[in-house]
Formats: sequence, structure tokens, C-alpha cells
Amino acid sequence: MSNFGTTFKSWLSEQLSVPIPEDIEAFSINLYELGEPNAKFGVEIIGAGSFNASNEDWACDEVWQPETRGIEIPVGFSGSDWQTCLHRVKALLLDLIVSDEPLVAVIKGSRGLGLGFVDGDLEIIWQL
Repeated sequence: MSNFGTTFKSWLSEQLSVPIPEDIEAFSINLYELGEPNAKFGVEIIGAGSFNASNEDWACDEVWQPETRGIEIPVGFSGSDWQTCLHRVKALLLDLIVSDEPLVAVIKGSRGLGLGFVDGDLEIIWQL
């Protein structure tokens, strides 16, 4: 796993180790542009109060955010274009969701997990 992969997993684990409100139906991993020289993109997680696999607007129903909402993604991991960044973060999540990491139980305690850029399409990575 890359250095960022380890950082990402640690950050996500820390954010999901707190009591999660019962009204969270799903989680969304959101990517966004930073434009910094060493970090063109960032990643955040939110909890949504609804989930609908056929209507990606569910991720706009934000009812929870963790203490450390997001982290920067180093250019060495993300690459310089959004497609590469999306592909690489998706690969991290797909590896994570089939692992036995404790944080996976929190994610799978919801109805779904989405991934996408904040102004783009949302892809369902996992759903109940």
C-alpha cells in the first residue's frame, strides 16, 4: 500500500471510530480540487441522512461530518488529473471494503458508500 494509502486508511479509521449518529443512512467520500503545488486534490467523508442508489443527490443530504473532515492527497498519489485521482482513490476504497479492517464494519452498518468529485457524478462503491 502506498504511503497515502496508509495515511488515508488511518484518517478514515480515526474519523469512523467515534459514535456515528443513528440517522446516517450512507457515507460519501468526496473528492475536491485544491490547486496546491503538492496537493491538487483533497478527500473528505460525510454521513448522509438518506440513500438512493438511483439518485445521487442523496449525498447532498449531509447530516454528519467528522472532526477532521478531509485531508490533502499528495500529487505523487493522485497524479495531475482528476480521472487518475478518482481511479486511485476508488482502488483504495475497493481494497478496503473487502478487508477485515474494523472501520469497514462502520461503513457496512450503513446502506451505502459513494465516491465522486463534489461537482461531478457519484459512484456507488458498496451498498447493502
